[in-house]
Amino acid sequence: MASLSRLPNVDVRVVPLAGRKHDFPNHAFVIRDDRAVTVETVHAEVVVTDPRDVALYVAKFSGFARRAMGGDESTRLLESVRDELSRSREGDQ
Repeated sequence: MASLSRLPNVDVRVVPLAGRKHDFPNHAFVIRDDRAVTVETVHAEVVVTDPRDVALYVAKFSGFARRAMGGDESTRLLESVRDELSRSREGDQ
């Protein structure tokens, strides 16, 4: 992910675990456009098209986006996680 975050057409953002939580992701979802959201549950994929429901997902995503680290900050965090995992694996051997 750290390598991908350096590509010019990719924007990787990370919501840090530390800090106050205002929301949490109950399940995965993809905002297709301003008319449709795909919600992924354990057993099914649901397509949401009611404008009020779509707006709920847009608001949820916007909240995460406001709290997410982007750019160099997220790349450094991803690199530190990678480095820590590598050190941990070396210690296990």
